[in-house]
Amino acid sequence: MSRTLNLEMDPFGLQAFTELAERHGGSASSVARMAAHYYLADSSGERPAWRVPAFARGAEPKRRRTDVRVELDDATWSALFQEARRQGVGICALATHAVLYFISDVDTGRVAERMDDSLAERRDP
Repeated sequence: MSRTLNLEMDPFGLQAFTELAERHGGSASSVARMAAHYYLADSSGERPAWRVPAFARGAEPKRRRTDVRVELDDATWSALFQEARRQGVGICALATHAVLYFISDVDTGRVAERMDDSLAERRDP
């Protein structure tokens, strides 16, 4: 079973998300799931950008925002829901933040670096 979420993206975020989805087969939902798992796995990293920022917690005007509908499996939805409750934000706000966090790390090369580190750990017992 899957659950549907609407990610609220500004034009810049939407373009970055769309381009990333196109590079990975065109599925917004698969990129959103990957982003959620990446974000949640980074919870102990203590990066200042990890938590949903205060300005994204309040009700922002909807101008210049587009909803992107994605589907998440129950386990991913549940993990995001629990983290959203812990941070005191809505699940859609957290999922959107997770996607933008992931896109940022893809663009800066941090995702590739983490993958290299992970592969090196598996080779070196």
